[in-house]
Amino acid sequence: MRDNANRARPVGGKKPNAFGLFDMLGNAVEWTADWHDLYPAGAVTDPKGGADGERRVGRGGAYSFPSVRVSTRMKLNADAGTDFTGFRCAQ
Repeated sequence: MRDNANRARPVGGKKPNAFGLFDMLGNAVEWTADWHDLYPAGAVTDPKGGADGERRVGRGGAYSFPSVRVSTRMKLNADAGTDFTGFRCAQ
């Protein structure tokens, strides 16, 4: 049976990547702490958003999106959650 239902999945249901990390893309959009703003001109490493704003940056893609590219960047309302957003805890 092909598993293509439109819903998030429990973590660890697929094989880990080469770094031993599970579900890095495709399950949920990653909610970030950055406020959405235009990037500065020129090459930048790890650009930060504005000092404040109304929308946060979402990264990656989710089960209901046509793209799961890690470079996908979107605006998410800062005061409203969705069933396709989440965050990653890291040490």
